[in-house]
Amino acid sequence: MRNRTRYLNTLHGLFVHQGHTTIVKKDIATAERRQEVVKAFTCLELQEAQWILQYLELHERRLKELKVNIQKEAQEDEGMKVLQTIPG
Repeated sequence: MRNRTRYLNTLHGLFVHQGHTTIVKKDIATAERRQEVVKAFTCLELQEAQWILQYLELHERRLKELKVNIQKEAQEDEGMKVLQTIPG
């Protein structure tokens, strides 16, 4: 989560540096919105923003995988607790 936040802050800083001060958190919160607001950049800024978007996509994909794995492990643990509470 820290890396995702760091890249979101970097992207927001890029907007501010280029004078796009109307871009706020909700504008870069989701991948679809980020794709729309990045169109405001040109040339090198656009390339830098595209790299940041790729990093964000990878981090978000990994976070989803981790959540699924954690939920799966939690369900397996619940099953084990039931077995452990049965005497004998």
